Amino acid sequence: AMGMLSLVILAVIFGYMFYKSEIRNNTEVTWIERSKYSDNYEYEYTNSSVRLRDTRTGEYLTPPLSGIYDKYLKDSITVLFQDNKRGFLNIYTGRILVPAQYERAWVFSEGLGAVVKDGKVGFVNSRGDVVIPFQFGYRTPWKDQVDFLFKNGHCTVLEPSTGKHGLIDKQGSWVVQPQYDYINNPERGLRIVKLNEKYGVMDSIFRFLLPIEYDWIEYNKDGFIIQKDYHKQLMAYDCQTILQPSVYDKVNHMIYGTDKVDVHGNTIYAQCEVYCYEVAGRYGLMNNNGKILTKALYTYINAISKDLFVCNIDAKGSKIVINSKGEVIKNV
Repeated sequence: AMGMLSLVILAVIFGYMFYKSEIRNNTEVTWIERSKYSDNYEYEYTNSSVRLRDTRTGEYLTPPLSGIYDKYLKDSITVLFQDNKRGFLNIYTGRILVPAQYERAWVFSEGLGAVVKDGKVGFVNSRGDVVIPFQFGYRTPWKDQVDFLFKNGHCTVLEPSTGKHGLIDKQGSWVVQPQYDYINNPERGLRIVKLNEKYGVMDSIFRFLLPIEYDWIEYNKDGFIIQKDYHKQLMAYDCQTILQPSVYDKVNHMIYGTDKVDVHGNTIYAQCEVYCYEVAGRYGLMNNNGKILTKALYTYINAISKDLFVCNIDAKGSKIVINSKGEVIKNV
């Protein structure tokens, strides 16, 4: 009888906890957040929606929306989300400018906003007028995805039949023909361009300051990190001055097993006088002053003595032995 009573009590407790959990999950919760952009309106959130309310009159400025994009904004017009559609809203007044009607949309840049309709990209103004017709390609995330933003009067878009990237002006005319695999948004007026897995740098008047021959290029606060033949350098934004002749992804100590053992019979390891550095998944040797002894040519390096190293040449397992000067001693 006591056992049965205990089971009944446990069942009641668990049933009550489950009931409270379901009630909590199905109860609409409302909370308020102040706008970062204006004291004249606030966000009223629920579990599933958000709308804007005028703080002076209590009037709702929008119907319930799925969301509003409000991060990293450099323009007054941002994107709103409603029923899997996109529109535009003035982030400073809280007023809807273009109702949600597009498949995709990007925040405004230089007075225009990119939108997707029937799978094609076009551009609208703050009144919702289509300024540049829906004639450019849209590639679904996330392969070489483009942020369709105007910078200095130009925007990267895709030619729909080829998927190649080019640049247009605010009239929708090509200023750089669509022939590249990717054109990045500019930093300091310079764009990284990709073609056939190689990279170059184009300036604001569409000249190549660096030809498309590098294995990788990325922006850095001081310039470009450029990579060619598993060698990285830091180059200034003038695309001429080398700020750092060698850049590495990682540098590791090298150790080798000696012929000595500790009191427990374990091999004692010692540190080499050279280091292993990594560039794009390949490895080379450098001395303790940072001087490169070998290029980063190897898929793996293992020290077998103070001055000898086994290097994997390729994925097939081919190996060579080199010394601390980078000289090949023998094939393995």
